[in-house]
Order: sequence, then structure tokens, then C-alpha cells
Amino acid sequence: MRSRNKSLGAKSVSSDPEEQVLIIDYDFAQKQYQSLLAKKAEADLTVIMNNSAVGERMFPLQAADLPDASSFPNRLLFAAIGAGTGLALGVALVAWTKLRSEAIQAETEPVNLP
Repeated sequence: MRSRNKSLGAKSVSSDPEEQVLIIDYDFAQKQYQSLLAKKAEADLTVIMNNSAVGERMFPLQAADLPDASSFPNRLLFAAIGAGTGLALGVALVAWTKLRSEAIQAETEPVNLP
């Protein structure tokens, strides 16, 4: 009887409960082994792909440090130069206008001869 059950394969129905438990355990172990084998093959493929792509990926060695204050432009210096230049140009414009108007008035006034 056992030889007949073995010839039918692991899926055959057996009258012995212990043999049925062993068959179920064997089938479970086979499925689990196939699952683990597939996971191992996938992991091996992932390792191979990562190793071949090592030169393609770049990582920063050290993060950039932000400066405490900007070195250029110095806003206070630029504001002082702008204010000084504006003031100097304003004074020069006023002086030039004043001198020009006095020169025009001097030319238009009649000359009083003694």
C-alpha cells in the first residue's frame, strides 16, 4: 500500500494521519524554500545592480557651511558712498545753477558808464 502511495506522489491521499501531516509539512517547506530562493535571487540582482552603479551616484562629502555675513556687497559702505556722491552732485548742481544765473543776469543788465 505504501509503495502505491509513493508512486502516486506527495499529493496522494493517505489514510495515516501522521503521513498526511508530514506531506502537508513537506509541501509547506517546499513553498517556503521556493519563496526564500526567489528572494535571494532578487537580493543578488539588487547587489549586482548597486555595485555596477557605484560610479554613477555622487554624494556630498561634507555639507556646505553658510557664511555668517556677506563679504560683498557691503551695504553700509554702498549707502555711504551713494549718499556722499548724491550730496556732492547736489551741491555742485546748485553752485553751477547759481553761478550760471548770475552770469546770465550780468550779461543782460545794461552797462552803466560814468
